[in-house]
Amino acid sequence: MKRKEEVYDIVWALADDLIKKYNPCRMKKGVCIKRRINGCCSTYDYKSKKHGETICKYLDEDKGCTIQALGCKLYLCSDMLALPKPPSGAWSWSIEQLHVYMAALRRVALDAGINVSCWIPKAEAIQYRKNK
Repeated sequence: MKRKEEVYDIVWALADDLIKKYNPCRMKKGVCIKRRINGCCSTYDYKSKKHGETICKYLDEDKGCTIQALGCKLYLCSDMLALPKPPSGAWSWSIEQLHVYMAALRRVALDAGINVSCWIPKAEAIQYRKNK
């Protein structure tokens, strides 16, 4: 279990560094550019905190995510590929490269037996057992 926790922390830190450095979702006050432009991200309604029929109990309107949900941290929506690119020099990587890197981090976590579904707290994610 200790190894899973170490892998979780390393993968979280790497993903967090990438999100902070490149800001692919162009976050402002916990809201991505897609939600600021269209009022929602996919079927997610920020004001009611509803994603389809699911409500994330860990999402705070002012603070954003209140837990280290690795699945959420590793998620980059495919809609980001269709958004206009930021001004030249804003990213040294393309959004496509970030998608590939996040997928690699997801694979590392999955191979360690960590649940990378969204809205899963760390303690629950590291107790995950893959069905073989």
